[in-house]
Amino acid sequence: MIKITIDDFFSIVSLLNGSNEDYQIAVSNLENLKFKDEKIINLLFTKALFLDKRTRFVKSNKNDPMLIGRNLFNHIKANGNNKLYKQILYRIMNT
Repeated sequence: MIKITIDDFFSIVSLLNGSNEDYQIAVSNLENLKFKDEKIINLLFTKALFLDKRTRFVKSNKNDPMLIGRNLFNHIKANGNNKLYKQILYRIMNT
């Protein structure tokens, strides 16, 4: 399992927000890369996406309370406490 970088994260977000072909490439990359802390990373991707893109990416409830910034931050602290994930969340929240 590999760690994701901030650049990797936002490159994949860009693909997820792109055309249908870009979206498929991003999903394929996510399946093949097997990032460490996959659950946290998927929550961050979901938080970074909007409307139809979020709905398409999320298989479960798109209104999950975990997607509230404070809840996601607390989840990161409790389950990974990785500075990188906090930086990604901060950048998402400020866009």
